[in-house]
Amino acid sequence: MCDFRQLPSIRDRRHAQNETRDAAKERGEPTFEQTEVEDRIFTWPDLVFSEFICMVVLTVVLVVWSILLKAPLEDPANPALAPNPSKAPWYFLGLQEMLVYFDPWLAGVLLPGLIIVGLMAIPYIDTNPKGNGYFTFRERKVEISIFLFGWLILWSQMIVIGTFLRGPNWNFFGPYEFWDITKVDPLTNVDLSEYFWIKALGIGLPHSWLLRELPGILIIAAYFLVLPVILARGKSLAFRAWSPDDRMMLGPLGILEPSPAATELVPDIMLVPLAAFDRAGHRIGYGAGHYDYTLAHLRKAKAIVAIGLAFAAQEVDAVPALPHDVALDYVLTDKQVFDFRS
Repeated sequence: MCDFRQLPSIRDRRHAQNETRDAAKERGEPTFEQTEVEDRIFTWPDLVFSEFICMVVLTVVLVVWSILLKAPLEDPANPALAPNPSKAPWYFLGLQEMLVYFDPWLAGVLLPGLIIVGLMAIPYIDTNPKGNGYFTFRERKVEISIFLFGWLILWSQMIVIGTFLRGPNWNFFGPYEFWDITKVDPLTNVDLSEYFWIKALGIGLPHSWLLRELPGILIIAAYFLVLPVILARGKSLAFRAWSPDDRMMLGPLGILEPSPAATELVPDIMLVPLAAFDRAGHRIGYGAGHYDYTLAHLRKAKAIVAIGLAFAAQEVDAVPALPHDVALDYVLTDKQVFDFRS
């Protein structure tokens, strides 16, 4: 349907264009239509012709490459003979490589799920206060850094290692090392928890699966690392997203904190500083009560695991606990791990 109220304005605009065109002809200058045609690049023949030349050149390169580079097919599949090494398709080699470092349920279920959910959540976690349309690294440091870490480290790197550097018996071979089937240097089933608890701390594996796999969980939790921000004495701390490239600013106590422009999040695991602790899970902080207020406030909405970090020498017989003090779930020391949940 035509809106006849717009006809006068359209007629006036066309009249002005005609006058401009007539004036250009009188001065011997090219009209607007002529200038516009000269500046245009048409799909045919300009764009199509260029794409056709590129297609011909690329086809020649692929044909020459296929003739000079020998790439014989593998033997037909034999159900009675498993190849060594037996590798998954390339798009699953990253998961197969992660089985070297983590338990199957972690490598095959938990970590891929966190990666997928994390990639989907990036736009909602790192929101730019300036709005949409900013795509440079300077404006989207957190988003781009998280994406590159997930894509290059957790995906592409694993596929490259599994494809080119894993040989017979899934042993690790250098780029020019012969794939010796008799190599007896097994590298499978290397658990991060064993390296942390047994080799690094010199203690046995904890009975709790959560505590046993805590090192790997913390590494994945660093995928969404947040730092505390002091708002006021006697109030709950705020937690803001942070990455190593972010610029910090001094807080009220002279401590470097993420800027107010960073996204605020609620953590699932909280690392709590302390000056002393006892075997009941009580701690002595540094006098302000920030973490006690924060844990009491945030635990009203969700379950948060509180982990204290200390040296064994900081253990005392009893901490004078006050009514507002909140007990810890765990304390990790250089000699022992304390589980206070029971």
